[in-house]
Amino acid sequence: MSKMYYAENPDAAHDIHELRVELLGEKMTFLTDAGVFSKKMVDFGSQLLLKCLEVNKGETILDVGCGYGPLGLSLVKAYGVQATMVDINNRALDLARQNAERNKVEATIFQSLLLLY
Repeated sequence: MSKMYYAENPDAAHDIHELRVELLGEKMTFLTDAGVFSKKMVDFGSQLLLKCLEVNKGETILDVGCGYGPLGLSLVKAYGVQATMVDINNRALDLARQNAERNKVEATIFQSLLLLY
């Protein structure tokens, strides 16, 4: 069985897709791949979360489990927030960095496994 999207290094064969979506009134383009969550569309829960969030220009956000970046990057683009985005999945992080560049936004993106002891 392949390692899933919550693995540090998913071993699924690459299957890159390009998503063109509108989030928070902004047209966004994302690269996705096998081994990341919701690779063929921005899932309903993520879209609902974006619609319900109350974020003000210039605020700082932490996107935990950022995946390929649809939430954090769209918040940066729409509201000018400062985003720190973390995930355990290296494949997702590589995509998030590429997607930040593709969408002309800046975010701090790095690997982290958040554990409470």
